[in-house]
Amino acid sequence: MRAKRRSLYLVAWAVALALMMAPEVGHAQIDEALTIQPIVVCDPSGGCATPSFDFGTMQQVFTSVWAQAGIAPVLLSPETLPMPIPTGQTGAMQVGLTTGADNIIPSPDGFRLLTRTAGNDQSTNPNTINLYIVNTLSPFVNGVPQSNQIARGISFINGNGIVIGSDAVLDTAAHELGHVLGLDHANFNNNSDPNNLMTGSPQGTRTIPTSINQIGPNGLDQLNATQIDRARQPLFTVGLGRVTSTPLSGEPCPSVDTCFNVSFAANPSVSETLNSIVFKYQAGDEGSPDGFELLPDEMGNIPNNVTHTFTSAGGSTILTVSFTPGTFGQGDSIDFGTFFTDILVDGPSDPISVIFNFAHGFASQAGFDAVTGADSGLGSFSFVGTPNYYVPGTCPNDPTTGKPSCFSARRPPSVRSSTSTQCRSHPPWLCSARGLWASGSCGGEDSP
Repeated sequence: MRAKRRSLYLVAWAVALALMMAPEVGHAQIDEALTIQPIVVCDPSGGCATPSFDFGTMQQVFTSVWAQAGIAPVLLSPETLPMPIPTGQTGAMQVGLTTGADNIIPSPDGFRLLTRTAGNDQSTNPNTINLYIVNTLSPFVNGVPQSNQIARGISFINGNGIVIGSDAVLDTAAHELGHVLGLDHANFNNNSDPNNLMTGSPQGTRTIPTSINQIGPNGLDQLNATQIDRARQPLFTVGLGRVTSTPLSGEPCPSVDTCFNVSFAANPSVSETLNSIVFKYQAGDEGSPDGFELLPDEMGNIPNNVTHTFTSAGGSTILTVSFTPGTFGQGDSIDFGTFFTDILVDGPSDPISVIFNFAHGFASQAGFDAVTGADSGLGSFSFVGTPNYYVPGTCPNDPTTGKPSCFSARRPPSVRSSTSTQCRSHPPWLCSARGLWASGSCGGEDSP
């Protein structure tokens, strides 16, 4: 029996929260995720590069853009990297970049120097994408900086490494992430559509959004189906699958309980498991439960891999249902009831939100709807702990360090310096980025 004691206010509040947390209509439901490590580069005196947008805004842009592909990019806590200026570097300069207020890395390849030199705060997990923040990215030719030319961002195509400058626009980092996931400016059926995320010079001109609400499948920074299919290939992403928690009524739910089903969608390609699911109740709600019971499955068996705890925080009751590690994955399902331990009345209230905690550290928080429940694919994603989801052998070794680096994968990595709205004043090498790198090519964004 569904709870009669909960108020219409609580039901409306839960529905509103679910709608607020759900992706924009037309977005795919999230079933893959990845982590990004922001690294703010500083000069030896302590002056640090200043991002053009705060990391909260950057996260919102990542979320809005990549929800179209069912992917949740999650920014980790930023780190800072003191970077001394190398000396004795000579040769044809391709990219010079400042590491704070005014220090330039004089290297034949500043981008690779920063992203590939061991000890530059790279994540210990080679599947976590390293995103460096510098003051400027400046093109050099034979050691001479090119006047009135500033690159907004640069990245490996199909490999790990992004650098963005303080001249980056709202979607530069999201564009560079597209390169890392294997997309170039004109491949995968992108016909230089100005509304496409990956459009760039010399093939075309992308329309730059000025606010997050302009981004989406019916607005700017669109992704087509072919691009989405390519980006979802498991190079850096983790296939989370989808978990739902839905209201359960009738047998085997006792009449005095409020009951739920938790199901992990069947998908043999998903190896991720769920560690726990957390139900949060409205603060001060006297209808919050204090009792929990597992219900028998269709064979009459009670699961033996489930525990629970009741806690409170900020006046809210919190029910945590935990699974023995590695035992609740694709195709699994449990039923349980909540109740009051001291009175026999109709079941307790529904929760207002649910957090799905996956084994490798990703978490999805979704609003709970009294009719449809909660869906991890419609939640707001975060990450807890140090990324450890790397599977040995999935990233080839870097030929220099001998360590896994995702340096090359399905095809040799390339490097693309993003082009934004125009490339009229740039030399062809900067716009096309063809044939100039010792190995691979580049992806990125530049502006006059």
